[in-house]
Amino acid sequence: ESTMDYWINFNKIDSLSKSKTTTSGNNSIQYFSYGVGENGVSVEHYKVIQGGHEWFNLNYEGNNTNELIWNFFSKYDIDGLIE
Repeated sequence: ESTMDYWINFNKIDSLSKSKTTTSGNNSIQYFSYGVGENGVSVEHYKVIQGGHEWFNLNYEGNNTNELIWNFFSKYDIDGLIE
């Protein structure tokens, strides 16, 4: 929670814009998307309910874990600006 709070505050985001819970196999996944902040930056969070700190091989809306991460980071350049 403190890490999410840091990035939300750092990017000057003031609202939760989207929240959704879904299942993948036997796992429940909560997705949170936080508005558009300074310079168009957003914060996204995928939480596996009762998941540990490990790499999950899950699908969320047709994307696996690797694709979710790439889809987020590939929106930004090296300076954190939207390309």
